[in-house]
Amino acid sequence: MPRNFRTTGYLGAAVIVMSIVLLIVFPSKTASKVDGMITPVIAFEFLETPEEAYQLFGAEPSPARDAMVAAMDLGNRLDFIYMILYTMFLFAFSTLATNESGMILPGVGRVIAIIILLGDVLENVQLLGITGKLATGGFECEIWYLGIFTWVKWGGIALTFLALAPLFSKRHYLRPGDRPCRHTRLSPRPHLARSPLLCKRDLLAFSCRHVHHDDCVLLHSPERRRAGTCIGGVWYGASVRRKRHL
Repeated sequence: MPRNFRTTGYLGAAVIVMSIVLLIVFPSKTASKVDGMITPVIAFEFLETPEEAYQLFGAEPSPARDAMVAAMDLGNRLDFIYMILYTMFLFAFSTLATNESGMILPGVGRVIAIIILLGDVLENVQLLGITGKLATGGFECEIWYLGIFTWVKWGGIALTFLALAPLFSKRHYLRPGDRPCRHTRLSPRPHLARSPLLCKRDLLAFSCRHVHHDDCVLLHSPERRRAGTCIGGVWYGASVRRKRHL
């Protein structure tokens, strides 16, 4: 398996493990129900007023509130590790998608992943500031900044998935066991670069990178879907014969 696939897989596994850890650490109950929010940590991230903070944690000091604040602070400190892992995963996956598909748009996810990391760091700083001032009050400024950085983070995550969406479109979807021919990305002809070759993994002995783009017939849908396997510059199963000059 190529190294970039392994790296992305390891990062994905680490994100899953850390997600389970945070699910255990973060509190699961609040002092009172916050409308529109399912989990306490999401309700905390989307606070808009000090009153909502006291509704979440409790207005009066109590052992229950202290325990909830301690659990939330621990979760937010561990979240610094989590945010590094999941943004590294988004960066690695975007890089992998760009390299394997030849498309430019998924590569935008790498830039967005860095912005997400910065937003998440600053978001957690505000969250820790709010819990630190919960007993004395005066955390309106933290709530104001929290709204900005929270939307930077979640908006960045949404934009990353939008940048990756073309990979799963009807035109670019790769079936299990298929991979795009990397050589087409090096083609000086724009219409060739828009038509990736699909080569079977079990026939990589003939490796697509050793096949010249002028020796393969590049087909557009639906003809491309009816084509067979590209081996040594010949399309097997296609309804057309090999063309040396397109």
